[in-house]
Amino acid sequence: MTIKNILSYFLLSLTLVVSACGDKNDQEATVTPAAELSLNHFFAYHDGNPKTKTQAPSELKAEALKSETEFYFYSGNQNQIGRDATGDDHISFKIPVANLKSDYIGKYNLKSLPEPANGQASVYYVHYANASGGSMFDSRWNTLEGLYEIKSYDAKHQLVSGEYTLTMKQVGDPYTADQGFPDRKKVDITVSGTFKNVRVN
Repeated sequence: MTIKNILSYFLLSLTLVVSACGDKNDQEATVTPAAELSLNHFFAYHDGNPKTKTQAPSELKAEALKSETEFYFYSGNQNQIGRDATGDDHISFKIPVANLKSDYIGKYNLKSLPEPANGQASVYYVHYANASGGSMFDSRWNTLEGLYEIKSYDAKHQLVSGEYTLTMKQVGDPYTADQGFPDRKKVDITVSGTFKNVRVN
């Protein structure tokens, strides 16, 4: 093999290596980190016997949407045909763009009666006491406390990460929803969760 052939072979090999490395880097650059979610509820009854549940991460889903007017975040159990929904939780938050930080990162107090205008984020929570129906709680209808917090934002992949908590005292028990409101059992409800790497669409 002549020197000229050796140099040609070397240059061709180098080009292939550089091309392969470039393809690998491009693939790595496009990999989006997987979402990680948690969601828990705790129902405290004044006569004891609390109900608590940590939802299985594999059964949870989440989404985040931003429009010209608001930022919307949802987390909850996946609705699967034939699956018993008893004990499932669904929670969502809405933040008007006027209240949203430019990089999303921040703490957003939940709106509540009697002065919902004082908060930055509306919350809507549904708990399924059985397979056919659930009880709904909302900033417009309930007195509540809590916080929705975005702790980090990955601008490259448009991912948000953070946590939230919701607390309501002496509200109607979802498990006695068939009873009239005056006779309905009362319960203190705490809902909490975390989210990591949820894409903002």
